[in-house]
Amino acid sequence: MQLIFNRIISLEPFTMFMYLFMFVSCIVFPIIRNILVKMGKSLKIWVICSFIPMIVCVVHLLLNLYDKNESVTFELFGLAYIASVFFPLMTPLCRKKVLFHVSAVLCSVLIFCCTFVSMATLSALYVRTLNYSRMSMTESYKAVINDMKTYYPLSEWKGIDYEKINSEIYPMVEEAEKNNDYVLFSHALDRLTYLIPDGHVGYMPTQDSEQSAKLFDEMMQNNYYGFVMFTNDDGKTRAFAVDEESDAYKSGIRSGTVITEWNGKNITQALAETKDYIFYDNYAVKENEDFILPLCLSGIGGDETEVGFIDGSGNHQKAKIKKTDVFFMNGYEAYNRIMSGNNEDENFSSKMIADDVGCLRINEERYDNVLDIKAYIFGNYPEVEDRVKKELDSLKAKGMKKLVVDLRYNMGGNPYISAAAASVFSDKKATVLTLAGTMVNKANIEIKLSGDGTYKDLPVVVLVNSRCGSSGDILADIMRKFDNVKLVGMTPSMGIGQCVGERCMLPGGCEFAFPIILTYNENGEINVDTKGDRISRIPLDEKIPSSEELIRAILEGGGDAELDYVTEHFF
Repeated sequence: MQLIFNRIISLEPFTMFMYLFMFVSCIVFPIIRNILVKMGKSLKIWVICSFIPMIVCVVHLLLNLYDKNESVTFELFGLAYIASVFFPLMTPLCRKKVLFHVSAVLCSVLIFCCTFVSMATLSALYVRTLNYSRMSMTESYKAVINDMKTYYPLSEWKGIDYEKINSEIYPMVEEAEKNNDYVLFSHALDRLTYLIPDGHVGYMPTQDSEQSAKLFDEMMQNNYYGFVMFTNDDGKTRAFAVDEESDAYKSGIRSGTVITEWNGKNITQALAETKDYIFYDNYAVKENEDFILPLCLSGIGGDETEVGFIDGSGNHQKAKIKKTDVFFMNGYEAYNRIMSGNNEDENFSSKMIADDVGCLRINEERYDNVLDIKAYIFGNYPEVEDRVKKELDSLKAKGMKKLVVDLRYNMGGNPYISAAAASVFSDKKATVLTLAGTMVNKANIEIKLSGDGTYKDLPVVVLVNSRCGSSGDILADIMRKFDNVKLVGMTPSMGIGQCVGERCMLPGGCEFAFPIILTYNENGEINVDTKGDRISRIPLDEKIPSSEELIRAILEGGGDAELDYVTEHFF
């Protein structure tokens, strides 16, 4: 409740006024009607007054209608707008004393609930949603940078040099504005995202700016040369999933062939230059970015590219290979297979993966829309604890003595879910996360383990990868500190543990978001996020080798080779 209150008082003034006016109105307006009756005044005054909340909401709607992204307005404030309509609906009953009192009570409760749910939903998503969509491109960009300088709490922690960033990005924005080029504007925001190594900092292109995303997709997903590349633990970049119908195969490239050059450049140089064309282009952990560069490089080139490789006889060869429209497996598909392991299990589902090994899959820290908001309000989530225990009890009945908690491609959600799920594996009653005050939000909210500990003695392996982030990161970080838990993965998790707080609506339908609330771990340190060195602060207990054999099994096999490896080697 305190978190909700503190977030609401952090809203921009007119939105805060709208919500407070709605709350006061649902209590005061019925009282005004009775006062008018006792004073012998005309009820027309009350009828006129009943339209005031609707007028306030209409004005708010007009001032906050986001250019080219109107649905956001109704997503955030729709319930409050609907609630304002209930006041005039009571007016036909205003002369019927009994009916009015009954309807006034019901209507006031309904208005209060709609307004409160709207407010709670808004606070659960973002602390501040700011409308810069009617500004020019340069003005909106300056507003975002000024906001980040003022409110982004990790600027010093990560060593962000805004002047250096501006020297690169602002000319792109100026050119985009001069030519009314929303695609270039989108590219500028994309580059801005890359220069701030925080997976919670980023933009979402919409409508006009989707052209940029389409151009990227056409280059990265539609460029295919008959194989994908991956760099193994021995430092060699190899070809995998080679299409036997491709020029590459006809030139002598096979699964496991070492690639030495790409598009006329040494493979090391080519990989280094790929950083501007990576999937999901914001990696807080440098190791995670390096991990996917070969997959991205697989899709970079023109209609034809030159590749250097070591043939089956150990000789260096060069070949020109043409792009093909018949996909076998391109870099984008290979990336998704490595990140997800072909796993399509539902959130909080469980299964046996060996005679005595069970698996609990957590795709995200979301469980039930209504209960998720309730957890933010009341600060706990017993329903999630019960669900986790139910799944584990089912596995135990099937013979489970060991467990893999699969957090691959877990993109986060509600941190109360992280604490609730972790509580099942520990009997500690402790604060594991604190949302601390900033210039925007004065909250100091503690998220705690309940100490349930039902499965505190169960051997557990937590499996992560570079697409496990936010509340997924938080869950991994909490659990890795338990005595019965081992954290493993081919790479660390994303390394982002703050709360996304500000959402800026920009020209062309773009949205740009970043954290504004600091979170601390149980030791009072900034939670999870990497420093300027971009080294993970959630170290793996053991690393899954990115060997030629395992990558081949992942990309060319039909099962979940990474999960099989964990089952065989980490218990």
